[in-house]
Amino acid sequence: MFLSHPNAKCLLSGVAANYVRLRDQDPSKGEGAERSGIMGAIRRRECPGLKQFQFSPVNRPTILALARAMEQAGIRPSQNARRVGDFLLERLVFDSPTGAYQDWVAKHVAIESTMRLARIYMVSRQATEEQRTIITNAAYREFQLLEAHHTTATRNLFSTKSNP
Repeated sequence: MFLSHPNAKCLLSGVAANYVRLRDQDPSKGEGAERSGIMGAIRRRECPGLKQFQFSPVNRPTILALARAMEQAGIRPSQNARRVGDFLLERLVFDSPTGAYQDWVAKHVAIESTMRLARIYMVSRQATEEQRTIITNAAYREFQLLEAHHTTATRNLFSTKSNP
């Protein structure tokens, strides 16, 4: 159970406090004494009553259900999480069935008429170094292919032909 109000206090103790989390508090942000809250429970399973797992029990369907629930509750993602370089991710257009990548429509933050397709490769925190290398190499290969195509297209667009 997540008590989301910033001023909420949990007066429960013992087993009654199991699975109950407040907001995290960070003293460096002027939020009072440090307190591991909902983010500590989600990221590190820091919550009375939660079992510790070697690997995360969260899977793709669980994440999608959580995302739907957050959307229905009106909880919006941080704008920082939606920014890639000078582009803001606007809308998810394709989610790979394997969970390997997502394609997003991205809009330039300063030049709003400039839009691109941004591909984000998804890498699990539990991925081995070998798995990370495979995904990174795939991303580099795709970039090199697209960059070569872009360079050729740009060269053809700006080249001038001399007429005899």
